Amino acid sequence: MRVNEVVEIINGHLLNDPEISSFGNITSSLQKVCSGSLFIATNQDDAKEAIKLGAYGILFEDGDLQIIDDECAWIRVDSLQDATTRLIRYKLLSRNIAFFYLKNIEFEIAKELATDPTLSFLDGDHSEFLEITQKQGIQKIITNNPTLLDIPLDYTSSMIPDHEPFKIISCTLFDSKIYFDSKRYTLSLPSIFLGYLSSVITLFLNEEIYFSLGNFESIPYLQPIFITSKGIRCPYGQSGRVLLAEKRQDHFQYYADYIKENAKWAKICLFVPSTKSDLFPECMTYEDADSLLESLEKYSFNFALILGIDTAFLVNHLPTSQEEKSLFND
Repeated sequence: MRVNEVVEIINGHLLNDPEISSFGNITSSLQKVCSGSLFIATNQDDAKEAIKLGAYGILFEDGDLQIIDDECAWIRVDSLQDATTRLIRYKLLSRNIAFFYLKNIEFEIAKELATDPTLSFLDGDHSEFLEITQKQGIQKIITNNPTLLDIPLDYTSSMIPDHEPFKIISCTLFDSKIYFDSKRYTLSLPSIFLGYLSSVITLFLNEEIYFSLGNFESIPYLQPIFITSKGIRCPYGQSGRVLLAEKRQDHFQYYADYIKENAKWAKICLFVPSTKSDLFPECMTYEDADSLLESLEKYSFNFALILGIDTAFLVNHLPTSQEEKSLFND
């Protein structure tokens, strides 16, 4: 972009008269500064480093940054966030980039399915948004970050359709078999999430976004961890004891109701941190990681749903073979 064009778009003030006429890219990351960059600086040290890396210009907020190289363009603005927003809007409009908003679960499903080379996923902040709008070939952006929705002048949200774009063949607690586009698919997706799958597929079809159900592997929600009676992790489906972890309270209750409704035959244990006992008086409580692991050894269950931890905690704290020292037996 030409220097005077950038200054006009962001309502900036060019403080000197450099010989350079344009910028190759705009970034707030030193790791992405190269010859010709306009660097968005928040302090003098980063500005110095960017110039060493080949930056042609420094964009900064009204403050105490000093011009240290007259060969670079020094552009001052009242607000860096406002300037970044203006640059993003310009890129979206000038490159005709479509912007979409999905809920978190839909976002993860969409990442699994998408094969469109013109599509990019955004779960970061303004800086990442600006970076993505400058990538060659990008025509569509999907985000799950609601704080970014005031940036584009227009965006499209997902909607669960009245009728699924696929036929449900059968479901278990953690798998779904469906028929779509003349093919059968077995997805590691609990039936509780099929509505979200419907909304993603419908959006992709309506917006002509390329995708493949054959790409789907899993999403980081309601992931089962199978364990033996001695607390050893084992392969999927090779045990009658399943652990499920969830950090969010609303998801925890949602999943608990789902399991109770679809596994009425099962013995279900619900664990919550002791600090949440007032909110979940019917659940068992734990004080810390050690007491949780002790409780999982103590109680018999088919499904144990745990609030306050994630799947990574279970993966990191449970051994995978008899030879490994079990944390339950410390």
